[in-house]
This record gives sequence, C-alpha cells and structure tokens, in this order.
Amino acid sequence: MIVPLQGKGLSFHSFLSVSLENLVDNCNKLLEKFHYSWEMMPLVLVILNYAGSDVDEASRKIDEGKMIINEYARKNNLNVFDGLELRNSTRQYGH
Repeated sequence: MIVPLQGKGLSFHSFLSVSLENLVDNCNKLLEKFHYSWEMMPLVLVILNYAGSDVDEASRKIDEGKMIINEYARKNNLNVFDGLELRNSTRQYGH
C-alpha cells in the first residue's frame, strides 16, 4: 500500500509517497528515539508526514518544538508536568 505524504511545500496530491510499512517503521523509530508511548503515534505520524517521511527532519522538528515549549515554560514560570500551574511565583492572588 502506498500512502501519499504532504511535506514542505508539497500538496496532498504530491508525487512523494512511501509504503505503509516504511511509514510505520519510521514512526516506530521516532517513538523509540523520544521514548514516546503508542498514544503519540498520530502526532508523530503528522510530524513525519510534514517532514516528507525523513526521520532526521522529523527528529529536528520534534527537538525544535520541545525547545520552544521549554523556553515558553521557562519564560512564563510554567511547569508542563503539573498542569501548567505557576510554580515559585511571586504573583499574589486576590490581593
């Protein structure tokens, strides 16, 4: 089975395609690399699709996204692991 991919600047009906087996293998590589659970498969698939099924490009995109989130969290004193609650904040509530 051939699955059409949408990569950088490519339309959905692009000539670029990859076999389903290769797509699943590439998704598995990314899941293992980033220690993601199977629930992350749809997101990884979208990122991989955007990267034209290039595992290295998809890895860079994931790393870039993680850096952006970490920088935002740092600047806004947020912790993504506790529901984005403010931590060690000097903000006063109701005063």
